[in-house]
Amino acid sequence: MLQNCAQSNCRIIPKKLRDMKREEICRLLADKVNKLKNKENSLSELLPDVRLLYGETPFARTPVMYEPGIIILFSGHKIGYINERVFRL
Repeated sequence: MLQNCAQSNCRIIPKKLRDMKREEICRLLADKVNKLKNKENSLSELLPDVRLLYGETPFARTPVMYEPGIIILFSGHKIGYINERVFRL
């Protein structure tokens, strides 16, 4: 989307972000998430339907059911399992 946006007069994404390289955008987002992870209570007050999951070490495989939503990984990867199927994001 950013690539397509950069080639057009897209107004959804500010020009400053359209002109940035992918690595710069990822670094900027990671910095913002690092600030938010320390203020999780204020985040839930501002955006009650947004959940911030953060981990520094791998977690053991555990059965879990997520609510439908969007996952954005800022670094690392996520592995999901459904029966014998494995999904790596």
